[in-house]
Amino acid sequence: IRDILIFVFPFISSFIFIHRLFHLHERMAASVKEGGGNTRGDYAVFAILFFTNILNYVDRYTMAGVLTGIQQDFSIDDAHAGLLQTAFITALAIGSPLFGYLGDRYNRKLLIIIGLSIWTASVLGSSFIPKTSFVGFITMRAFFGFGQAAYVTISPSLIADTFNGERRALMLMLYYFAIPVGSGLGFIVGSKVASVANDWRWGIRAPSFLDAICLVLLIFFVHDRQVPAAEHEIVIEGRATERSSYKNDLLSLAKNATFMTSTFAYTAVVFVTGTLSWWIPSAMQHVQAMTKNLTSTKDLDPNDKARTTFIFGIITIISGFSGVAAGSVLSNLLSSGKWCFSYCRTPRSDPIICAVGTLIGVPSLFAVMQLIPINMYVAEVFMFVCITGLCFIWATNVNLYISVVAPNKRNTANGIQILLSHVLGDGSGPYIIGVISDAIRGPDDHSPGGNWSSLSKAFYVANAILIPAVILFTIAAITYPRDRTAFLRSTNGSMVEIAELATTAENGGATNKVTPSDKTRIPVKLTMTDPALTSSPPRSPPINEKTAIGDQTLIIYIRMVSTMEGSLDPMLYNVGKEEGLCVWRKFKLEKIAPSHHGIFYDGDSYIVLNTKDGADAWDVHFWLGQNASIDEMGTAAIKAVEIDQALDGFPVQYREVQGHESPLFLSYFKKNFRYETGGHDSGFHTVEDILKDFQPKLYRCKGKRNVRCTEVRISRLSLNLGDVFILDVGKEIYVWMPPQSGRLERIRGMERAKNIAETERQNQSKVMKIGTNATNSGSISEGRKVNDASGEAQVTKIAQGDEVKQSLLDSKDAFILDAVNGGIYVWVGKGCTVEERSRAFQWGQTYLYVSNLPSWTTVTRVLESVEPQMFTQWFDDWHGAKKKAEFVPRLFQCSNETGKLVIEEIAGYEQEDLDGDDVMVLDALNIIYVWVGAGANKEEKKEAEKTAQGYLNNSEVKRHKKTVIETVFQGEETPTFKKFFPAWDEKMFKNSARSAANMRKLLFN
Repeated sequence: IRDILIFVFPFISSFIFIHRLFHLHERMAASVKEGGGNTRGDYAVFAILFFTNILNYVDRYTMAGVLTGIQQDFSIDDAHAGLLQTAFITALAIGSPLFGYLGDRYNRKLLIIIGLSIWTASVLGSSFIPKTSFVGFITMRAFFGFGQAAYVTISPSLIADTFNGERRALMLMLYYFAIPVGSGLGFIVGSKVASVANDWRWGIRAPSFLDAICLVLLIFFVHDRQVPAAEHEIVIEGRATERSSYKNDLLSLAKNATFMTSTFAYTAVVFVTGTLSWWIPSAMQHVQAMTKNLTSTKDLDPNDKARTTFIFGIITIISGFSGVAAGSVLSNLLSSGKWCFSYCRTPRSDPIICAVGTLIGVPSLFAVMQLIPINMYVAEVFMFVCITGLCFIWATNVNLYISVVAPNKRNTANGIQILLSHVLGDGSGPYIIGVISDAIRGPDDHSPGGNWSSLSKAFYVANAILIPAVILFTIAAITYPRDRTAFLRSTNGSMVEIAELATTAENGGATNKVTPSDKTRIPVKLTMTDPALTSSPPRSPPINEKTAIGDQTLIIYIRMVSTMEGSLDPMLYNVGKEEGLCVWRKFKLEKIAPSHHGIFYDGDSYIVLNTKDGADAWDVHFWLGQNASIDEMGTAAIKAVEIDQALDGFPVQYREVQGHESPLFLSYFKKNFRYETGGHDSGFHTVEDILKDFQPKLYRCKGKRNVRCTEVRISRLSLNLGDVFILDVGKEIYVWMPPQSGRLERIRGMERAKNIAETERQNQSKVMKIGTNATNSGSISEGRKVNDASGEAQVTKIAQGDEVKQSLLDSKDAFILDAVNGGIYVWVGKGCTVEERSRAFQWGQTYLYVSNLPSWTTVTRVLESVEPQMFTQWFDDWHGAKKKAEFVPRLFQCSNETGKLVIEEIAGYEQEDLDGDDVMVLDALNIIYVWVGAGANKEEKKEAEKTAQGYLNNSEVKRHKKTVIETVFQGEETPTFKKFFPAWDEKMFKNSARSAANMRKLLFN
């Protein structure tokens, strides 16, 4: 019963562990929409592949657990015993490139089933070979290796194509847990079952019944995923099309320095691990017999033999788990810069961790061989350290070659790596060590002491082989960025692998002022060959005010291969010829009258064109209502491209989303900006039509600096004491100003109401103010509708941190700068055509969608040589090709009402933007003005200079080291201060309604 429990327990515990992990991932993926995540079927497929992989290594190493019994039964020496492993590995190595070639071209499930059938039959058949036919036993061992070649070559690509991002990394890590688990179980199962049955053949035979069960599960539950999920977001791979010849695939892999150096380094490590797994149990038994003064290991108690292999198996399992997990976790931390790794963050994490793990194995293996005859317990501790270090490479090495090998060559690459690692590694390793051991011992010495002495000396060869492995992994770390870049820039039709964005952080109400601190910039190439992305914009995720966004700045390289579609709208022939503002509403590109500028229907999308600088510069914004249809959004993007084409591709383009407009956009509509309910059918009508059958409307005016008036349902539940409300009943417009509403909300509320009455109604409506006691409804908290957007986006790192420079921007191409809270910028080089300049902005949108960034993220297009500061601030080494542009003063509103410094920039500022309730900061480069409003609270006045200093601490603008901070008070402004405003009205802050006292009279008397 004890032996059965020892055999069954690891399988049961592994199943429980995997089941709980899958349950956790199902909960994490609960919000992922259909098609964006993984199904239970995907996890079931992984579970089958995982347990089959465990049996893969169980079947490999059951023979090592009963090796002394096999040697005695077939009367073979160490060299012939090592030949068993050599035959297995040789067949495995021959089959691997063959199945790699077939796996890239034919149904992978069928190939795995064929391989597993051969594998199961050969394992079961080998246990019935008579002891007089050692050749037959070796032959069955070779068939076993050939059958396993199909599985070990193809199954990793099935996992890589089924999962993506962190899930793929986690699944690969779990998949390679099977190496230590299966190897350890192989030693335990082989020795324990052989001990119970008193026959080594049952030790080999027993696992074959589980192999048959896995074969049935593979037939009925595993499928070949033809479209790789991991790469589907940007470019869809055609698995059966545009395949290069096998010769060209091999030449391509041979030229890949990172792949080749890591493969030979991996081979060296496999040489050592294979040799350890094969000979260490026998070596430990020889030491046991030697310490007991026995003449042969035959005289050892079977329970002692089983205990020795059991201990080694347990060490292998625990250290293997630790090594695989530690290697994957350390690589992830090093690449993402989390925790204490923030100062050594690097994209070379995989080869570096492989080198470190191999380096750990060098001294620890030497210590093992010295300590086994002295103190077995201490030797087992160093054995644990050695195997842990060497197991760093299992999952990280797979991630490494996936990062530099095109997806349509990965099965071939895996096959080649298996071929080299087994022929030169664990296939030849046990035999070579056995031959060296026999040569050292001589033909006449068969004592346990002689066997141990010769084996320990032969192991120095394995120890020495780890040193070049460390060197080769180090070289791979050096060549990785170059090969990764070459892979991403390839144009041979291969699918570009998109890996996961590092970490994300919740947007906790960030202000418009963004400081580029702790930036990570990662260049990535996206090859645009997916027709689903070039034909029309993808579906926009719902607006979510608490959507998690990326907290790292990225540079994305875009290769333009698309073509322009459609012709220019006739309404755009003379667009942008005169300074001023133009607003259009789609579908029909209806031009909006100036009197209605600032009114936006939430079911529509709009184009806003601001022509400036003598009609030589343009800003194009396309605005999306929160209830706009997918067709509306698509039309907005298309019309923005047409305007861009009409202006020869030179405007700066912006994407705006309702409720999250940029300060520049809001600066166009300071007097009148509000949201209306409805869409295209709502339309604009004459004043008489409006008042004839007018339906009352209620607007809520809300905002600290940028006040937005939004139409809400007419109900007491819509009211609260913190915002201003406008009730429009047609001929009367009521403005209610609760006591807790903000001063600027009251001003803007009055302005909106007057604009409706005077401009839209042509003075046929009357504005009436309502006192603060107009309702006794109390403060009703606003209910917000939150829609969770789903989907997973992934990009691949090829450089980050200080490695990213301005020199990465190529004039012949376009790039995306993902500045996190600062928005997304599309940089277009001078060498791009007009068509490419137009398409670049659409690809910025595409990146926004597939990266699962919030739908309201600002997208801005900039051109080479005329980059604005908001773009160049993200580059530490930025230098312009021409004379540096003159510094443009900037105005910020600073508030510490919540106890936390909040800084918000005011675009296109004027004197009236100076809010008497707050402290304002005017950045004039080498002079920082602190303007203190009359209505600012005592704490803000007291902390005025600290507020300015806080602003300076958050600013990365290069300025004089003796920058002056000067405080001015409302109504006492200096002449120098006034010069920074377009037109200064001396009366505004003295006896106009802008004073705090007069404003109170205006609003409440």
